[in-house]
Amino acid sequence: MENSKEIPDYENLPKSTRDQIDKQVAFGKIIAETKKDLETNPKYKEFFSQYHPASVQSFIVDYAERKARYLSWGEFYTRWEEDNNLQFYDEAQQRLWEIQQKKLFNLQCQWRAEAIDVPEIETTVDFVYWESDIENCPFLEPITEEEIELYISYVLSNDFQEELHWLSNWQDYTEYKNNYTRDDDETIIIPEWYMFYDGRKGTSGLMSLPDVRGEKEKVYIDLVRNKSRIEREKKAAETPPSKPDTRPYISFADMRIIEDFIKQFEEPKLLKYFRVVERNLTSEKEEEVEQAFEFLKRVPDLVEIESNDDWRDGIIKAAKKCQRTFLANELENAFREYRNRIDIGIPFEPHLDKQYRDSMKELAKSHKQNLIEGRILNGEPGDLDF
Repeated sequence: MENSKEIPDYENLPKSTRDQIDKQVAFGKIIAETKKDLETNPKYKEFFSQYHPASVQSFIVDYAERKARYLSWGEFYTRWEEDNNLQFYDEAQQRLWEIQQKKLFNLQCQWRAEAIDVPEIETTVDFVYWESDIENCPFLEPITEEEIELYISYVLSNDFQEELHWLSNWQDYTEYKNNYTRDDDETIIIPEWYMFYDGRKGTSGLMSLPDVRGEKEKVYIDLVRNKSRIEREKKAAETPPSKPDTRPYISFADMRIIEDFIKQFEEPKLLKYFRVVERNLTSEKEEEVEQAFEFLKRVPDLVEIESNDDWRDGIIKAAKKCQRTFLANELENAFREYRNRIDIGIPFEPHLDKQYRDSMKELAKSHKQNLIEGRILNGEPGDLDF
C-alpha cells in the first residue's frame, strides 16, 4: 500500500519499546497462569468454600491482576523507596491517554446530539468499549503538541487530580451530564481534567447538547427490560424458592483477606511485594509525610515550602508540587516516544487487560442485540437504523 510503513522486527525496535512489549507479555502471562491455578487447583477449594460462590470469581479475577501487579511492580516499588524518581515514567505513559479520553467524550456529546456522524460508532455503548481500548481508537486524531502542552499546564496547576486512576469511567456520559446540569450545592463529580480542558478550550457547552440518541435507545431498552421482567416474574412464580446461601461474600477490596491468602498460598517474596506495593498505594498521612521527606531529600534543587498551619501539610504540598514538575518532564518524554511509535507504525499496547476489554466488547454487542430486539417488539425493522 502506498505510503505504508513496515513495522520493524522486534530486535530492531528501540530498547525502551522492547522492554514495554516484554513487560506487557509477562504481565498477561502471570494473570492467565494465576487465574487458571486458582480455578483448577484443589488446594484453594477449602479456602474459597468459606465464601459465597457468586463472589469467588470476582475475587479470582482481581487477585490474578493483583499478583501480576505485585510481581511486576514489587521490585520497582522496593527500588522506589530508595530512589523515588523512577515512579514518574510509567505514570506519564498512562496519563498521556487522558487527552484522548477527553476527545472521545467530546465526540460522544456531539454524536448523542446527532450533530456529527462517526462511522465506527453504532450505539452509545460503543463509546464505553473504546474507553477500554483508547490506545487503539481509530477515529481519534493523534495527540498534538498543543494538546500535550495543555495537559502539562493541567498537571502543573492546582486543579490537577493527583491520584492515578481515581476515575476509570471516562465515558460515563449520563453521570457527568446529570452532575453538570443539576442546580444543587453538592460537589460536581466530573473529571478535573475535563473541566480544565473545557475552561481553556471553551467546550463546556457540549454537555448542554440534547441526548437525542440516548433517548431513542432508552425506548427500545425499556421494552426489552419490561419483557425480561415479566418473564422473570412468571418463572419465579413457577419455581419454588431455593435455600439461600448464607456464607459471607469474599471481598477483593479487603486487604486482610488478600494478606491472609498470600500468607497461606504464596511464596514469602510475594508477601513482601504485597506490603510494599499497597503501602505506596494506600499510605496514611504520617507515612505520606515521611515519604515526602524522603522524596525532597533526593531533589538536587532547592524546593520552596510555603507557610502552612500544619507543617506536615506544607511538606506534603511541597513534595507534590515538585512531583508534578517531574511528571510534566516525563510527559514530554512520553509524548516524544508516542510520536516516534506513530511515525514508524508501532501499535500501542492497551493499559487495560484483554479480559476487561473483551468484556466491554461483549457489553457493546449485547446492547446492540437488545436494541434490535426492542425495535422488533415495537413493530419496527430489526436493525440500528433509527
